[in-house]
Amino acid sequence: ANLWGTRVMILGLDSAITDSSGWVRFRNVPYDTYTIVALRPGYQTVDTLIFFHSRSDTLVLHMMRKRGVIRGFVRVLPFDSPARTLVVLDRAESTYTDARGYYEFTRVLFGEHMLYFRKPLYQPLDTTVRLWEPGTLVVNAHLRKIPLNPPRNLVVLSGYHGRIALRWQPPETTSARLRGYGVIRSTYLPIGGDTIAILPPLTTGFIDRTATGGLRYYFYRVYAIYDEGTSEPTRAVGGYVSDDPTRPDVLVVDFDNGALLADSSRDDEAQVVSGLFSAAGIIPALTSQDEQLDTFELLKYKAVFVITGIRDFNNEKLSDYSIAKLIDYLAAGGRIYWEGADVARDYSTAFDGHFLEFFGISYAADGRLAAFGNVSSLVAQSDLWSSPRQFEYFFKSRADHRVDEFNAVGGGVVMLRSQDNPPPITSNIRMVAHSGSIPHTNSAWKTIISSVYLGGIKYINDLSNRWEVLRAAWNYLVGEDIGEAVSEPKLVPEKDEIEISLYPVPFNSVLEIKLFVPENSYAEIFVSDVSGRIVEKIAGKTFTKGLYSFQWVPKDVCSGVYFVVVRSDNGTKIKRALLIK
Repeated sequence: ANLWGTRVMILGLDSAITDSSGWVRFRNVPYDTYTIVALRPGYQTVDTLIFFHSRSDTLVLHMMRKRGVIRGFVRVLPFDSPARTLVVLDRAESTYTDARGYYEFTRVLFGEHMLYFRKPLYQPLDTTVRLWEPGTLVVNAHLRKIPLNPPRNLVVLSGYHGRIALRWQPPETTSARLRGYGVIRSTYLPIGGDTIAILPPLTTGFIDRTATGGLRYYFYRVYAIYDEGTSEPTRAVGGYVSDDPTRPDVLVVDFDNGALLADSSRDDEAQVVSGLFSAAGIIPALTSQDEQLDTFELLKYKAVFVITGIRDFNNEKLSDYSIAKLIDYLAAGGRIYWEGADVARDYSTAFDGHFLEFFGISYAADGRLAAFGNVSSLVAQSDLWSSPRQFEYFFKSRADHRVDEFNAVGGGVVMLRSQDNPPPITSNIRMVAHSGSIPHTNSAWKTIISSVYLGGIKYINDLSNRWEVLRAAWNYLVGEDIGEAVSEPKLVPEKDEIEISLYPVPFNSVLEIKLFVPENSYAEIFVSDVSGRIVEKIAGKTFTKGLYSFQWVPKDVCSGVYFVVVRSDNGTKIKRALLIK
């Protein structure tokens, strides 16, 4: 510590200021009796009597810091009782205010101090103060109540699938700790009503499945629940139960990175799944390839079917924001079917490692390369099937590449296991159903997660095909039976123009080109670079109606962007390919 600045006086003779180490020296002092006085701001004055009768003498003085009082009154706004407000001094000493709001600390050392004021339901106040002369410091504090802000912008979604859905935005942030939301419903009038749901802060939505149709009109209000209390509810917004038959029933999320996973690597899985829904009279809405969920309102759908890809050259995943939207949808009462060979491995760390708990599984093993094979057949395991089932799978196809193995946890119900031979690495569980909920709330959801693809299941007979798997899944999630398929349905709607697909994207050695021709026509297929120069001609002839497969093996070209071009009587189609050597 720097001890400079203490004034030391020999009364009647001399005075001096100490240096940084606290030393001071007086020279040529006559022999005599003297009074020595030490003065330092903020310290108690020290005086002592010495008898100086030698050539030199050393005197050590100990100075004590002055002590004083810090006191004051606490007022709370809006006006309320200030009693029992906690006041803390330097995190070392504390006291509570009396009925008047008065507090006091005595024997407080001079200098800087921190005061902390705390009262439940009021915003905390921290302040730095300096106790100095004359020794009493008055510090008054005014505490304001923490605003318990309500949710914002409540919207009621009517006309979707015979139920009512709500969406709102979180309240403006304050120091209050948000614990969840409450939903109030009234009939006919926008006043009164009862709380019908308590929801966690994971969601800002709710699906009301208990509202009934007819002439009833419902009003909804939502309030926020905090540790400190509850907010006022939002304004009432009305809605009714109806079902617009033109609106999509299911959202199919096509996030398989463009891989052809259905029908032994010949067809697009999202198209196959959409075709299944269409054949069942269920209206699908299909996202664009690898489109994130930023712009989708998931509450508009009976269920969401997510398709993610295999591990290849393109391993883009759903973003954290898309995952958060799926969690929000589930916590609001949603239904999700998710299929992906790498779903457990790719998303085991999502949501701080808790995402797979929403599906009742944990990650067991990664599966083998498709060249070695993972799944040749699947056996139904639960009472979700009307009778015993066994399904054949496209063994060693692209859909059989590193098929994840699951553990069923937290109430997960095994739906499908793979065959015993060849054996799995750890677990033969490939599909799990789960009915989840959050304790002490009305948040409940249903999910199915699968590491096998619907399009990877072969058609054997009318009781052993992908239709029956979809039938069991849809009935479990939505409670609707799509009925039996007596024959293999036409899964992909007829296209009226030439279509091309590329796999993999990006690629490094061989690019597979799939061409669908809807009717007899002449077409040319070639690859060009970014300047428009033709790099290689793939084909040029009259094609009959059907599906064709070609390969491009690049030679003497550099890494970069290339375009696969198809010119036909009906126009030109162009697909972008990225070569990475």
